[in-house]
Parts: sequence; structure tokens; C-alpha cells
Amino acid sequence: MLAYFGFPRAREDDAERAVRAGLALFAALDEPNPRLARRSMPALALRVGIHTGNVAVGEVGGGDRREVHAIGEAMNVAARIQNAAGPTGLLGSRGIVWLAATGRNLRPGRRSTAPGRRARLPGRSR
Repeated sequence: MLAYFGFPRAREDDAERAVRAGLALFAALDEPNPRLARRSMPALALRVGIHTGNVAVGEVGGGDRREVHAIGEAMNVAARIQNAAGPTGLLGSRGIVWLAATGRNLRPGRRSTAPGRRARLPGRSR
């Protein structure tokens, strides 16, 4: 699942709203997971990656199959961060931690480099 914050209208608290939405997703697992455990079924898990940056947003498709998509390096970085978060983690880039940490119990966690982040991205020149 992908959620956009700041589109179509940017707000000052978009980063905080993104972090809170990610935390709410984890809280939503508090209801079904104990029931699943009682039935000896595997727990539901999710991983959340949050990043900020400029993207190009537009409609893709035609006819009855139109969807809004965002493309750009920020989307690629967010996907890498999500992957690095692990199956039960929420991980944000340094920019997100700085933007969202407004004295609301948000603190930087472990430092990590998302896989491929330092690699040269295809199509980019230095």
C-alpha cells in the first residue's frame, strides 16, 4: 500500500501525519493478532518506510483504468527504506525524523543505510 502526504495539497504537518498514520497501522494489528494467535495462525505483519522529497504526480492509464501515480527518486528511496524496516518495523529517513520530531515522543532510532542508497541510480549523472 502506498500513501501520499502533501498531494494534492501540502500541509506543514505532512511528515508528522505520515508517521502517525504508520503508527496507527501497527496499532490496528493489536485487534486481529491476538485472535490469530489463539487459533495458532500466523500474525499479520507490516513494514513502513517514510521519506520526503519531490516527485512527479500524474494520471496513468486510459478509459476506465486511470490511476494517480508518483514517480521519482523519493519514491525509490521510500521503497528502499520500507524494505530496510524489516517485517515489523517503521523506519523513516533522516529528513522525516527531523520534520516529524516536534517534541511528540519521536526520537531518532538506529542509524542505517537503506540498501542501494549509496549506489548510483540508473539514468542519473553526477
